[in-house]
Amino acid sequence: MDLGTAVGVISLGIQVLEGIVDYYGAYKDYGDDIASLCTSSVALLQTLQYLQVQLDRKESTPDDFRAHILASVYQCNDGLQRLRKKLNKIKAEPMPADGNLLRNIQRQATNQLRKATYPFKCSTLAKLRETVQDLRDNLSLALQALDLNMAGQNTRTLAKIDLRVDEVIDRLDALNSCILDDALKRWLSPTNPDTYLQANLKQWSPQSGDWLLQGKAFENWIQTPGSIWLTGLPGCGKSVMCAAAIALTQQLRMASRNNLLAYHFHSFSDAETWTLGAVLRNILHQLASQSDSVCNDLTTLFKTCGSGSRRPTDGELAGLLKATLSYGAETYIFLDALDESDEKFELVELLESLQSQSQNLHLFLTSRRHVAFIDAIESGKYYEIRMERGAVNQDIERYVQHQLLSDLTLRKFSSALQVKIQARLSSANGMFRWAALQLQGLKNPRLTRMGDYIIERQLNNLPKTLEGTYDRILNDLDEFERREAERLLALVCFARRPLTLPEVVDALAIDFEDPDQGPFDPSYRVKDPMAVLDYCPGLITLMQKRRVNAPRWRDNPVIALAHFSVDQYLRPKPNEWRFGGPTAAHALIARTCLRYLLYFDSLDNYSKTIMREYSFLYFAARNFPYHLKLSGYDEKAMDLAWRLVNTEKALRICYQVCRPLARGPGLIHTSDFVKRRKRKQGFTFSSNTPGGLFCAVIWELQPLVEKFIQTREVSLDEVFDFESGHDVSMPRTAIEAAAYVRNFDIFVLLHEAGAQIGNSMLCVLNAHEQDHQFATTSTSSPSPAEDQEKKTRKLFLDYIIANSKVDWTSSNLLFSAVIHGEIDIIKQCLENGADPKLTRKATSLSWISLVEKGEDETARDEISLLDIARRNNCSVIEKLLMEHGAQ
Repeated sequence: MDLGTAVGVISLGIQVLEGIVDYYGAYKDYGDDIASLCTSSVALLQTLQYLQVQLDRKESTPDDFRAHILASVYQCNDGLQRLRKKLNKIKAEPMPADGNLLRNIQRQATNQLRKATYPFKCSTLAKLRETVQDLRDNLSLALQALDLNMAGQNTRTLAKIDLRVDEVIDRLDALNSCILDDALKRWLSPTNPDTYLQANLKQWSPQSGDWLLQGKAFENWIQTPGSIWLTGLPGCGKSVMCAAAIALTQQLRMASRNNLLAYHFHSFSDAETWTLGAVLRNILHQLASQSDSVCNDLTTLFKTCGSGSRRPTDGELAGLLKATLSYGAETYIFLDALDESDEKFELVELLESLQSQSQNLHLFLTSRRHVAFIDAIESGKYYEIRMERGAVNQDIERYVQHQLLSDLTLRKFSSALQVKIQARLSSANGMFRWAALQLQGLKNPRLTRMGDYIIERQLNNLPKTLEGTYDRILNDLDEFERREAERLLALVCFARRPLTLPEVVDALAIDFEDPDQGPFDPSYRVKDPMAVLDYCPGLITLMQKRRVNAPRWRDNPVIALAHFSVDQYLRPKPNEWRFGGPTAAHALIARTCLRYLLYFDSLDNYSKTIMREYSFLYFAARNFPYHLKLSGYDEKAMDLAWRLVNTEKALRICYQVCRPLARGPGLIHTSDFVKRRKRKQGFTFSSNTPGGLFCAVIWELQPLVEKFIQTREVSLDEVFDFESGHDVSMPRTAIEAAAYVRNFDIFVLLHEAGAQIGNSMLCVLNAHEQDHQFATTSTSSPSPAEDQEKKTRKLFLDYIIANSKVDWTSSNLLFSAVIHGEIDIIKQCLENGADPKLTRKATSLSWISLVEKGEDETARDEISLLDIARRNNCSVIEKLLMEHGAQ
C-alpha cells in the first residue's frame, strides 16, 4: 500500500468518526451505551489524527517503521467502509424534533424510545462499538511502531536536551560569576588605573627611557624577583617611565599563565588614590581578575564581611595580599608616586612585609626622595635608580622630536624653526614637564598665526623653571580671563569633590562683577564646554571616569590639576593659597553655590529633568553649607544664605535635592535618586518643605539660627509635617532637628530662646541610625569618632533629662540604653516599670524601630534586650535585666 492510499483511508476514517461523534455527542448524557460509543469513537479519531500527522512528517519516520504503519492502516479500510455505510443509514432515519422532546420521551419510556428509533437501538450501538474497537485493534501495530520510533527519537532528543541543559548551566555559572564580580567591584570600589596608564603612555615616545628599559638592572628584575625604586625630581617623567615599564612587562612576561601583574597610580588630584586601603583594593581587584585562587579568597573575605555589608579593613586586605603572594605565581606590582600618598609610613611598612614573606614578588616603585622613604631606600632592600638629568634630557629630546613630526600644528612650522625648537627644549635640565608645557604653549592658535621671528623671540624668552612657566601662563591672561581662572582653580583645588565639566560650565556662568550679586544666568554658559580649559592652559586637564561603578556625578570627565607641580605652585604649604588663602577660596565657592541656587526662585515650573538641565544644582545644594563654614561665615556668603532660607521656591528645591535628613516620607532617598538619575527619568518633588529656620538647623548654620532668633520672624516651635505616615523619631521642629543632627550648641541656643524640647529625646535615640552597628561590632576598643559620639549623646540625654519630663517606661529609651551600655538610664527605666522582656525586629537600618501591626513576623529575626547585652559582652546589664524578669 502506498502512502497516498493510506492517507486516503485515514482521511475517510476521520470523516466517518467525526460524523458519529457529532451525531451521538449531543445525547451522550442519556445512557451509558451512548456515552461508551462516543468515548471509543473519540479515542479512535484521535489515533487517526495522530497517524495522519506522523505520516506527514516524512523525515521523522524511517522507512521500516513507515511500512508497518501503512500495513496496519490498510487493514482498517474494510471496517471504515462498513462504519461509513452505518453512519449514512443512521442519518437517513428520522430524529426526535429536539432535545426537549427526547428528554420528555426518556422520562416516560426510555426502552420504548430505543426500540422505536433505529439509531438508538442497543444492537445498533453495540455493533458500532464493536466496529470501532476492531479498528483500534488493527491500528495497534501502527501505534507500536510509532512508539518504537518515538522512543528512539526521544532518546536522541533527551541527549540534545542534556547538552542544552549543560549549556544553560554553564551560562548560569558565567552569569553568577559576572554578578559576583560586579558585587566585588562595588564592595572594593577600586579606581580604574588604566585611565592613568593610558594618559601617561600618550606622553611616551618610542626609544624614550631606553637607559632604564634596556638596562641590565631592569632586565634582571624582569627575570628575577626583586625591587626597583625609581626616584627623581617633580616633573622629570617618573609616571611616564612607570607606564612604559608596565607596558613592556605586559609584553614580555604576561604570556605565561603563571604570571600576575597589577599596578596603582597615586594621583594628587584624586584623594581616593592616596590611602593604603585604595592601594590594596586596587591591587587585589586586578589580581583576582587574573587568578581563580585570588578570586576565591577575595570571595571568601567578601562573605566574611556580610556579603559586602561592610568594607574590609586594611589589615584584612593586607593579609589577603600576603596569602596571594604565597601561591607561587610570579607577581609584578607597580606603585607610582608613593610620595603623593597620605599614608607613606604605613605603605613602606606594608612593602617591607610583602618582601619578607614572598619569594616571587617583583616590585617597581616611583617617588621623589621624600624624607619618609629615605631610610627604606638606603636600607639596601631596594635597587634605587635615579633619573639623572643627562638620561632624562635624551628622553626629552626624543619626545620633542616625536611631537614635531607627529603633531598636526607643530608640523606646520618651517624646518629651520623646528630645529630651533628642538635645540631650545632639549636643554630642559631634566624637567620633562617643563618641555611638555613649552610645546603646549607653542600650539597656541594666536602664536601659530605669527611669523617665525615672533616665535623665535618667544623661544628665547622662555622661563627657566616650572614656577616661572606657571606664572607666565597666568600673566598672559587678560583681566577677565584671570578672574575666571582664579575662580576655576579655586573650584578645582578646594571643591568638596571633583567637579565634572558640565558642573564647572554652570558654576562659571555667574557674573561676579554684578554688585547686587545676581543669580546664575543660563545665557552666560560658554557655547563650547572645552573652552573652559583655555582659562588655565597647561594648569588643568580633563580626567575620564576613573572608578569602577562610579557615582553618578562621574559619568562625565572631571576637571583636575594637570600635574603635581601645579598643586605645589598653587598651594606651597597646606594652609596657603596663591590667590588669598584657603578661606577666600571656600568663600568664593560658597558664594558661587548660593548664587546658583537663588536662580531657582525665579522659576515658575520645575521639570522632572531639572538635574540634567542644571548640572551644578546637586553639588551646590549638597555642599554650600560645607564651604560656607570653611569660609569662616564670609559676610557676602552669609547674606546670600539668608536670602536663600527666606525664599520659597529656591529653598524647596535646595532642601529636597540635598536631602539633609537620612530618611522620612516626602524626602528623596539616595538609592532611588541615583537609580532615577542613571535612567535619566528625573524625579518628582514633594509638596512639603520645612521653613528656613528648620533648614538652617539641619545644615548646622548657627549664625543663621541666631539671626532667626533675633528677628523673631518665625515661631521657634513651628512644626514641619511630613506628608503621610511619618516616623515619630524624625524631627518636626527646629529643636528636634538640632537633636537629630547632634548639634548641642544649636540645641541649647534654641531651648534658651524658648523652644520646647518636645520629642527631642526620640530624635537623639534614632539619629543617624547607628544603633545596629553598636550591637554587631567587635569588642575592640572604640574609635575616637565613637568616643565623641558617646560624649555628644550623653550631653544631650543629660540636658534633656534635667530640663524636661522623661517617659522612663519608653521602650525606645530602654532599648537604646541597652545598645549603648548606659547602665544608669537602664536602671531608671526598669525601676519606673519599663518591660525588660521587650523584643524588636533586628534590621540593617535600626534596632529600635517598633514592630508594626500586620508586619510579617518571619521577615526579620527578633532580638531581645538580653540578646543585645550578651552580644555586647555586658554582664552587668545582662544581670540587671534578669533581676527584673528578663529571660
